[in-house]
Amino acid sequence: MERCLALVVDRDPSVRAVLRDLLEQRQVMTLSAQSVDDALETLATRQVDLLIVDLDDEGGPVRGVLRNARQMARSPLMLGIATASGPGESG
Repeated sequence: MERCLALVVDRDPSVRAVLRDLLEQRQVMTLSAQSVDDALETLATRQVDLLIVDLDDEGGPVRGVLRNARQMARSPLMLGIATASGPGESG
């Protein structure tokens, strides 16, 4: 059985590391990108099963990543969205 492959997009390296560790504990292989441009480059060459994107990323148009990910997907793509805002915070 092939393992799931996730792409985590967040400009904060500590967030990427925590998410990578959590996913890999669950046998999910993980790629990471620090910017929208890096994510688009990865998506152009790799098929991912799970995409986790920081909606508050100021590094580029997040909607473009989501749109391109869907267009580039060769199999069903699950999208997971993470934001920097916690309960009660505006963001």
